Amino acid sequence: MGSSKIKQGTFLTKQKIGNVRNNENNGYQKGSIVRLKLENFLTYDSVELSPGPHLNLIIGPNGTGKSTIVCAICLGLGGKTSVIGRANHVVDYIKHGCNKASTTIELFNPDGRNWVITREITENNSTWKINDASVSLKDVENLVMELNIQVGNLCQFLPQDRVADFVRMNKHEMLENTEKALDGFQPARNGRVKAKKVGPPVMHEYHCQLKELRVQTRTVETSFKNTKEYLENEKQKIGRLEDDVKYFQERQRHLERIEILNKKRCWIEYEEVRQQYVQEKEKKDVLNKKIKYLRDKNTPLEKKLSDASGKVQELDSGITILSQEAREYGQKVVNRTKQFEEYGEKIQEVVEEFNLKKQTEEDRKQRIYMWKQQLEGLENELESLSVDHQDVFPLLSEVSKEIAEVSRKIYTIGSEKENVKTSIEANENRIKGTERHLNKIKDVGCQRLEMLRRKNKSAYDAVIWLRENEQKYKKKIYEPIMLQINVKNPEWAKYVEAQIPFNDMIAFVCEDEEDLESFMKTLRDEQNLKINVVMAPKTSLDSFKPPFSIANFKKFGFHHYLQDLFEAPNAVMRYLCHMHHVHCVPVGNKFTKDNVECIINQTPFKRFFTENHLYSVRKSRYTNQLSTISSEMRKADLLALSVDTTQVHHLSEKLQIFQEELKLWKAKHFEYEQEEKQLNVKQEELRRKKNCLESHKKKVKLALFHAEAVTNKLEAEREIFEASTTIQEAEQQLEQVKEVMDNKKNEAHNLLDIAKKITGIHPNEELPEDLKKFFAQLPQTVDEIDNEIHKEQAKADCLLQTDESVVQEYKQKKQEIKKIEKEFCNKMQHLEQLKKKIEEIKQLWLPCLEELISHINMKFRKYFAALGCAGEVTLSTSENPEDFENYGVLIRVKYRDTEELKELTPYHQSGGERSVATVLYMMALQEMTKVPFRCVDEINQGMDSRNERRVFELVVQTACLEATSQYFLLTPKLLPDLAYAENMTILFIHNGPKMLNHTQWNLQQFLQRQIRLTE
Repeated sequence: MGSSKIKQGTFLTKQKIGNVRNNENNGYQKGSIVRLKLENFLTYDSVELSPGPHLNLIIGPNGTGKSTIVCAICLGLGGKTSVIGRANHVVDYIKHGCNKASTTIELFNPDGRNWVITREITENNSTWKINDASVSLKDVENLVMELNIQVGNLCQFLPQDRVADFVRMNKHEMLENTEKALDGFQPARNGRVKAKKVGPPVMHEYHCQLKELRVQTRTVETSFKNTKEYLENEKQKIGRLEDDVKYFQERQRHLERIEILNKKRCWIEYEEVRQQYVQEKEKKDVLNKKIKYLRDKNTPLEKKLSDASGKVQELDSGITILSQEAREYGQKVVNRTKQFEEYGEKIQEVVEEFNLKKQTEEDRKQRIYMWKQQLEGLENELESLSVDHQDVFPLLSEVSKEIAEVSRKIYTIGSEKENVKTSIEANENRIKGTERHLNKIKDVGCQRLEMLRRKNKSAYDAVIWLRENEQKYKKKIYEPIMLQINVKNPEWAKYVEAQIPFNDMIAFVCEDEEDLESFMKTLRDEQNLKINVVMAPKTSLDSFKPPFSIANFKKFGFHHYLQDLFEAPNAVMRYLCHMHHVHCVPVGNKFTKDNVECIINQTPFKRFFTENHLYSVRKSRYTNQLSTISSEMRKADLLALSVDTTQVHHLSEKLQIFQEELKLWKAKHFEYEQEEKQLNVKQEELRRKKNCLESHKKKVKLALFHAEAVTNKLEAEREIFEASTTIQEAEQQLEQVKEVMDNKKNEAHNLLDIAKKITGIHPNEELPEDLKKFFAQLPQTVDEIDNEIHKEQAKADCLLQTDESVVQEYKQKKQEIKKIEKEFCNKMQHLEQLKKKIEEIKQLWLPCLEELISHINMKFRKYFAALGCAGEVTLSTSENPEDFENYGVLIRVKYRDTEELKELTPYHQSGGERSVATVLYMMALQEMTKVPFRCVDEINQGMDSRNERRVFELVVQTACLEATSQYFLLTPKLLPDLAYAENMTILFIHNGPKMLNHTQWNLQQFLQRQIRLTE
């Protein structure tokens, strides 16, 4: 079957369509369909139609695609496939053999630009657009809901495959769909139906609320009844427990008094022990005063002994420190002597080295000899340090003089060393400057990189990025070829540039395909750099060998192949051999230029260089004649950079001179450092010798002071021993009193803890005042309290003992009853609130619903009467008016005078009779609901001709009135001589292989051509 095409009988000119799109009303209601376009949808390849604002009669043979338009409207406005009743999946609506389908629906907007809703259906998902802006399905559903379009309500939208479902709806479902269709509208006060928008849907919402509240009310009523019965049972149970509880409470009062008396007994015992503790404490205070008096009297003797002991200890510490220092100095002298020996060996090595290198420095060898003599003298002096203390003072004076002389020499050497260091730093700076200058001249790579920046900024930026990120790739990515090539002779650069195009000169070379893709994605796609990247062949470089030895062609002036004139990395060279055949192109001289004809005829070369020209030889495929193209080579540009060898040679010689001078200055500096180290060592040893002698001198003086201090200490110890005997006796008495006092204190603490624990007082709290007053009314001695406890215990034993669990049960039930009574009140209040709310919503819902059903019935009866039949619509209720879930719409009809009214069901009436009732019910709703459009598909199937004609006339009369909503009526056939209205639109559907494309259909042109033919 070929592409299906839709043509409309009532032609809408482009001017009229433009008026609709420019928000001129022309009878369209807000949300009416202005235009519908389908692509690859079910039977259609491509179709576009523009419905009229009132009744749109869509007619065509079965199978041409009438119902497809209904499917497109439903799915294009966010409806579910279950509404249509055909396929279960949206993808099934794509035309066979196509990958996707699309629907475009333009809805009228009187306040601005029309809404154009586009849905594209693929095998995986659907995409939505409103006015070319991508949106979600939820956005489309919100717009459709705002326009009050209900494609899922059979009372407004009745596809072909759902016609039978309308009759199958029970009365409850019929009421629900009727409420949805009438939601947002209310009857006028004058008794006539007036479509008035009052906000969001309320009728159906009220009904749902009432049903939900009714379920809640039943639940609460059942719970309320159960709670009431349970409360009465619990009150009866608690009445039987009251007598047992009274006996228990009386006995508890006696036991509680016994408990109070026991608490008072503990406090009395505590108070008796506390008084004993206070007495022992007074004795302790007396003994403390006596001991303090004796100690104060003994204080001067203790101070004298303390001073003497401190003096002895101080002198002992001084002698110990001096002895230790003397031993340490002796050990350090031995260590330094060993170091002197090591330094002597090092100095000898240095002397021998300098004697071999420089024979002119005899003065330095003389100074080293003098240092050795001074070192030997110093070692001899160290050996004579073990002298008596009588010789200490002359030795100290001599050592001080030597230290001063060595310090002067160190200062002189330091000044000379600083001058040499300044000369070294100056020479090093000259060397660094020369090296930088030399490296700058030699750095051809930097110059070429700068040239690349000028020639191609993108390639330059890519090089800088690659140098920072080359570790990201598996294999090496080579920078542009112009940076990789090293021409052996600058004069040969022009040949290389002539053979390799500029785009390849600035191209990067990769060895791995994944690296190439990643590199291109990062730099081209993400960084938007325009660069060239090539792939090196995997073939080995050894496979690219010249086909002939260059020696065979030297007679023509050829001296090298182009590959031999430059160096490049292996991958780059493989690419150049593979792409530009640099291993097969020879390079010649002036002689080659003079013998071009011979070369062309006698050599196999199709491309070769002379001194200044490039020759290319081509052979015609038709005549086999040879043609030659020659071009003069330009001077090298990219590879012309070279090194100034003269300047490099001059700077290298200059650098060598500076380095030789630096060696001499460093040798001089080393000499001064060695001399300075020797003098520092000598100075340090002399200072240690001086410190050792001074320590020996102090040790002798301290020994004399120590003997005197020990004598004073012994005398003080004897005096204080006599005074301490009396104090010890008093302290023994004090310890005995403390022991007794501590025992009483511990006993009192234990009794206090027991009393507080029994009384229920926190350990850190005192006895409350009210408890003190209560205890004052009780007996004040232990014996009296024991007698009182005996009496109360006897009274308690005389009473009948009741199980405590009975009392506990009584208390629990009292609390439970209190809780149940509160719950009972809450449920009663909740039930009253639910009933009140039901009554409020019912007053808003039921009168309005009854009024609307009455108006529907009036219209329904009118339409049936016009057909010579009878019908009525009533509101069905239940015995209990509060059972809102049993409310429904009852439709009863009769088609013959001999019959009685019967409920409309799938079984009592024929198919044609059910279709008539369905159409008339929907017409009865039409004037009461303000919807943008409604749709009925092939509702006339099964009607007899009489009913079909009358129903069609009624549809035309009601759907073509002004201010009515748009109406789509689909049918495969029509009766002859039907009445048509001026403002109805007839859309004919044809299909077949010879059909015009809908974009070529122009009714005005067809009519004009027919007029010309008839003339």
